[in-house]
Amino acid sequence: MASWKNYLTQRCPEYLKKYVNLGRSSLMRTEMPSVSLLQKSPSSPVSCHATGFYPDRAAMFWTRDGEQLHHDVDHGEILPNHDGSFQMSVALNVSSFPAEHWGKYRCVFQLSGVKEDHVIVLDRAVIRSNRGKTASHGSTVTNSQQTLTTCLSVSPLKHGSQGRDTENGSRRAQHDTRRRKGPSGASDLMPS
Repeated sequence: MASWKNYLTQRCPEYLKKYVNLGRSSLMRTEMPSVSLLQKSPSSPVSCHATGFYPDRAAMFWTRDGEQLHHDVDHGEILPNHDGSFQMSVALNVSSFPAEHWGKYRCVFQLSGVKEDHVIVLDRAVIRSNRGKTASHGSTVTNSQQTLTTCLSVSPLKHGSQGRDTENGSRRAQHDTRRRKGPSGASDLMPS
């Protein structure tokens, strides 16, 4: 009985502290996502899709002129990826407003513990789709392939003086394109 008490009060806490300290870097890590705009057809909602983030404590939403939208928005679940990271999406019904107003809309991704947001402006030129069209970097995507060779990475933007908005109330996203490979080594497919 005395040895069991010694184990519970002395050795067990020592082991717990040791293993928590060894795993701290893994437990406390953060990985920012790759964020893309996706649309199946011109009449479909535009989905803002974030993948590759960690941990799973994240929020993603659409804004118009800096105000979070609650109507015409469909929030998806946070789902696990095969590599231990996570993905999520939020769709915006764009059929309810004219295309010339698209520039007022932003998709915002926030990761717990990270002070910077990922923000992407709603812009037809950067939307990936299954339709035959030229992707934003100039390569053609055909319906028969239904593969997309670009993945937009959005540079994080720092908070401004108005909470999560910049001083003038707007945000601009910077994009870089790169090929993303799936677990099989093939380019990722557009969700159907």
